[in-house]
Amino acid sequence: MKRLGTAGLAAASAGAFALATLAFAHPASAHGYVFAPESRAYLCQTGVNMDCGPIQYEPHSLEGRKGFPQVGPADGKIASAGGLFGGFLDEQTATRWAKTDIAAGPLMMDWSYSAPHATSKWHYYMTKPGWNPNKPLARADFELITTVAHDGTEAITNPDHTMNVPADRSGYHVILAVWDIADTPNAFYHVIDVNVLTEGRNVIAPPDGPEQAAIVIAGSRSKVRGKNGVKVTGIASGLESSSRLRPFVKMRGQSEYQEGRALVPVDYDGDFVWQRRTGKKTYVYMQSEDGSVRSTRVVISESYSGS
Repeated sequence: MKRLGTAGLAAASAGAFALATLAFAHPASAHGYVFAPESRAYLCQTGVNMDCGPIQYEPHSLEGRKGFPQVGPADGKIASAGGLFGGFLDEQTATRWAKTDIAAGPLMMDWSYSAPHATSKWHYYMTKPGWNPNKPLARADFELITTVAHDGTEAITNPDHTMNVPADRSGYHVILAVWDIADTPNAFYHVIDVNVLTEGRNVIAPPDGPEQAAIVIAGSRSKVRGKNGVKVTGIASGLESSSRLRPFVKMRGQSEYQEGRALVPVDYDGDFVWQRRTGKKTYVYMQSEDGSVRSTRVVISESYSGS
């Protein structure tokens, strides 16, 4: 199953993400998240979960040290992969987060990858019966449900997994999905808030993911009309032909993003380019003209060669 919209999107994005990794000031760029059932971070991006902080722009980027549960994020900071993005995701009460209805039995876990790293395994945990939903999440709350081993190739070759929700779970529970990268010391951490129903069955066929409409971007330093500037390149998939994108930009020292003065055209193949003359550290994300699809954020470092 394709997890980046189209095979062309996956191929064309590879070079852009290599460039983006050099340009980002944040230690993590966009990588991956669970979208079915919807993770806490993904529901922040879609606006179902509110007051999430900046993770709404980067649900892919919850990256921390691998080795859970022996190492990895500290208790109380598991949902945010160690306090990332202000730690808003670590807020924990019985009513704080939206929940997805599921049932006991086989449950499909479906990932969205924007940088499908070489992978060693995925492991899935679920809160135990009798856990306290009004306390910060801790290791002692979780039970390992299943581990999906991988051969070190890219994650996109194995995007869909099945875990069995135990029959002794009902009501509000949290699933923890961990994606271990093969060639780095890191992993990605996502929690999924679920409501386990006493009747019904889960849909175990892989769903059509949000990648049917996606915007993938990378940013770098570039000369713009002979001066220091920033350049964002990207690919939009699943949008209507002749689509245009709205750039949102924040410079170092600014507290809020500003919409760019001109819309960015997308060509027939889905490619687009946006540029601006500036030597300042620059934060950029792209949004479809109707606001229904938004990219993750790129951070382009400050120029030190003069502006």
